[in-house]
Amino acid sequence: MSTISGRIRAYCKTKGIRCPGKKLLVADYLQKTNDYTDAGNLYLLLRNSYIKISPATVYQSLIWLKENGFVECKTGEDQRQRESWYRIRHE
Repeated sequence: MSTISGRIRAYCKTKGIRCPGKKLLVADYLQKTNDYTDAGNLYLLLRNSYIKISPATVYQSLIWLKENGFVECKTGEDQRQRESWYRIRHE
């Protein structure tokens, strides 16, 4: 199994875009969870690992990862539970 960081780097190279450092960190930590997790828990995991990152950066990174096909997302099904959960999309 390839690492998510390697997949993102290869994607950025083929697209000719800058490789996003914080997005790589978010993706690596998301890959470590091996299951769906929400942005808040992912933020706490990063902060507890002494990584300086804002909640907004975590959310923006997850959106970028989702839009570019690296992450899959599911959302709560009822009106009271609108939280989204993310996990790495496997090849």
